Amino acid sequence: MKSYIPYFFFLFCITYVAKSQTTAIDSVYTLNNFQKSALLLQKIVDNYGGKNSLEKSLSFSTVETFHFMGHFEAPEKTIPVAKNTEWGCGEKETTLCKSEISEYGGNKQQLDILIAQDSIWLIENGVYNAQGEKARNATSANLLLFSPSKLLLKMLNNPIGFRLIVDKPYQYVCLYQLYTKLFYIYVDKKTLTISQIDHIKYDNVLGEVQYSQYYQNYQTVQGVKLPTNLKSYAGARLESDLTFSNYSLKDKLDSGKVKLPEILKQKFNSLKPILKSITIEKISENIHLVKFSKANNKSLIVNMGDYVAVFEAFADLNAMQELISQSAILYPGKPIKQVFVTHHHPDHAGGIKALADESRSLITTKGNAVYFDKILSLPHFSKQYGESKRFLKYEFVENKSEKTFQSATCPVVAYEIGKQTFHTQEHLVFYFPNEKFLWTGDLIYMPVNEAIVQALMDVKCYF
Repeated sequence: MKSYIPYFFFLFCITYVAKSQTTAIDSVYTLNNFQKSALLLQKIVDNYGGKNSLEKSLSFSTVETFHFMGHFEAPEKTIPVAKNTEWGCGEKETTLCKSEISEYGGNKQQLDILIAQDSIWLIENGVYNAQGEKARNATSANLLLFSPSKLLLKMLNNPIGFRLIVDKPYQYVCLYQLYTKLFYIYVDKKTLTISQIDHIKYDNVLGEVQYSQYYQNYQTVQGVKLPTNLKSYAGARLESDLTFSNYSLKDKLDSGKVKLPEILKQKFNSLKPILKSITIEKISENIHLVKFSKANNKSLIVNMGDYVAVFEAFADLNAMQELISQSAILYPGKPIKQVFVTHHHPDHAGGIKALADESRSLITTKGNAVYFDKILSLPHFSKQYGESKRFLKYEFVENKSEKTFQSATCPVVAYEIGKQTFHTQEHLVFYFPNEKFLWTGDLIYMPVNEAIVQALMDVKCYF
């Protein structure tokens, strides 16, 4: 019996040490794991310079020695190929482009790639080729491995596929699915930078091969952390040794900076800009109408004198954030202090989380308070809104009553008419007496091919 004690003690020690070195992680399929992963991702992005900095266009140069394993006189022989490349990563996620020149054995080859929206255009040794979305996705995934900051931005804007799978004392190991590729991402805990990315790719001869990228010697350029060196391995074989230089971050990508051929420059310059989430129309000196591109919904930005009020909060947090930015441009120095909603439906109040702040009042009816508290407290990691304790102060309009909100420039009267609408149990309409302007939500219907009632013909309507 005694002979088993040391063996048992040895197993216990190993088990104890193993548990002490690695923190248990919730199943990657759980919401709890996703929320932890999303918070970690936001922390890494902030360490790299923050979302606003990462959204700027990024151009850089690389000098690379690529160890090419071709059809040579001995098995697995490689020859060094010198590659000089100019790169361009568009603002936000709009474009990726590269212009690469390879030289070996007296031969020179050139490859130019432009990726934008749902297409990819290539010129390889003078041969022009346009391909579709499938080729675009595969090439984008490969190119993003050369820019960890832009890969992080892609992950931040699409965090559903990001998971923390191992928490070690010195590093986090994460999993991310980008298009059809699975990336294993290793993050140094001390520096919160990506040190390694692995992915598995099939080879016709070797079968499944693990490819690994090692990012080294980070530097800070215009507030963004960027690597100086990158080593790539195919299994145990060094495939590439690369040095980055000439980093530049700007608000907009300049096609001339990456030396694209003329045909690709023309493609680049002819790209239509991505539609904004909102457009603004001036109704009066103090009222601006906000139109949302994703739906037939609208809000108001109203100058109330020394502050601003917003009417309606569409259920798109990014669009509402853009509304907040536009408010600051229209009325600089004037904070948003009031949020008015007609009723609880998501296309009218679903975006209140973007406006949540203790310094702001939410004008609504009492029956909405419990529901609004719930949606204000829920996290939206996919839109970079984590768990928040920020709420809005309620100002209620009682049922079947009216309430005037005074203003130096644009007073407004709220009327509660819910029982009369057959739309919601509680409902507010807002009247601006100075402008003779009435704001309603979902209460005016215009049947197709039927006459508009005379009352509507005598006023200007905004739909």
